Amino acid sequence: MIRMLRRRFIWGAMGAFSILLVLVIGGMIVASYMMLERDSERFLSMMLDNRNGYTQPASPAMFGYEPGERMFPAGFYDIATDATGEIVSVQSRGIVEDAGVSVQNCVAEILRTTGDSGKVGAYKYRVQRNVDGSARMILLDNAIALQGLYNMLRGALAVGAVCWILLFCILQPVASKVARSYGRNVERQKQFITNASHEMKTPVAIILANLDALELHGGESRWSANIRAQVGRMSGMLRQLLMMARMDERQLRAQEGQLDFATLLQNLLTTYDERLEACGLSLVTQVPPSLLLRGNREALEQLLVVLLDNAMQYTNRGGRISIALQSIRGQARLAVENTVDALPDCEPDALFERFYRGDAAHSQSSGGCGIGLSAAQSIVQMHGGHIHAPQAVASYPQQDVLRIQCELPQGAWRGRRRNKGNRLMKRAGKD
Repeated sequence: MIRMLRRRFIWGAMGAFSILLVLVIGGMIVASYMMLERDSERFLSMMLDNRNGYTQPASPAMFGYEPGERMFPAGFYDIATDATGEIVSVQSRGIVEDAGVSVQNCVAEILRTTGDSGKVGAYKYRVQRNVDGSARMILLDNAIALQGLYNMLRGALAVGAVCWILLFCILQPVASKVARSYGRNVERQKQFITNASHEMKTPVAIILANLDALELHGGESRWSANIRAQVGRMSGMLRQLLMMARMDERQLRAQEGQLDFATLLQNLLTTYDERLEACGLSLVTQVPPSLLLRGNREALEQLLVVLLDNAMQYTNRGGRISIALQSIRGQARLAVENTVDALPDCEPDALFERFYRGDAAHSQSSGGCGIGLSAAQSIVQMHGGHIHAPQAVASYPQQDVLRIQCELPQGAWRGRRRNKGNRLMKRAGKD
C-alpha cells in the first residue's frame, strides 16, 4: 500500500507540474509568435507609407548598431513593378543570399492574387496596387525570426526537462515520507475498527442470550421484539464494519475462487421470503439458472446482503423490489430496483459516500446507518467492477423507482482498479 500511495503522490505531482510546464512554454511561444506577427504587420505598413522607398536614416551609430539597424531586424525587399508586372526596382536590406529568381517568382505569384497581404514562400508581404496597374510591394523575410522562436522552444523544453527530472528526484523522499505516514494512519484506523468490532460482538452476544432467557420466563413482547430488532441491526453494522476493515485486496485475493453467482443469489433470496411477507413487499426476480464468475465468495455474499437490505429498508409499504441478473459481454450485471415514496434529493454518487443517509428521519425509521452502499462499492471495486445508481422510472410509471446497478467481470479480477492496484499491492508487501 505504501508503494502504491507513493506512486500516486509522485505521478500526481509530476502530472500537475507537466501541465503547468506545457501551459507556460506554450503560452510563451504563442505570445512571442503573436508579437512577431504584430511587429511584422507594423513594419510592412510603415514601409508602404514611406512612398520614396527605403532610405537609411541619417543618425549616427549607437551602441554598436548601424543607423536604422535596430528598426529593421529582419531582411526585406522593397520592390516596384510596372503595369506589365515587370520588376522596375528592387531595394533590399539584410538579405545575404542572392534570391533574385525566387523573388521574381514571388512577385509573379503575388500579382496573380487579389489580396493586399499574405504569405508566399518564406516571405510575408504587403502590396500597394496603383490605378495604372503598377504596384509596390514589401517582402519581409521572417525565416530568421521563426528559427529564433524554434530555438527558444527547444531551449525551453530542455530547461523544462531538466526541471522535471530534478523535481522527480526531489519528490522521491518526500513522497515516501508522506506515504508512510498516511499508510500508518490508515492501518491504525483499520485496526481500530477491527478491534472495536470484535470487542462489541461479546456484549451483543450477551444481550441476545439474556433476551432469550427473559423470553423463556416471561414470553415474547413487543419490547423484547424491539430489543432483538435493534440488536440485529447492530450485528449487521458490525459485519459491515468488519468487511470494510478487511477490504484489502491481498486478503480477498487469497480467498479468490470460481463460484456460481446466480445460485448464491437464489439461495440468499429464499432467506428473505418471511421478511418480505411481513413488510408487505412483492419481489420480482429475473435470475438465470447459472452464472459463473471468479471472486471472493464471502465478499460477494456480503454485497448481495447489502443490496437486498438496502432495497428492503427504503421500499415503500406495499411496494415492489425487482432483481435482475444477466451476463453481458463478459460482465455479470446485477440490477436491484425498489419503489420509493420519493427519490433521494442528491446526486446518485452521493448514495455511496460513507455514512451518507439522505433524509435523516427516513433513515432513522428504516434503520440505515450509511455504510452499506459504501461497503458494496468497495467490494465491487476490489473485484474490478463498477457500481452506480441510475434513477429508473420507466419500469413502474405510477411510482418512483431507485435503481442500483453493478457490473462484475466474470473472469479473473481484470478491472481497472485491480490491474493497477494488484501489482502494486504485491510489491507493497515488501515495504
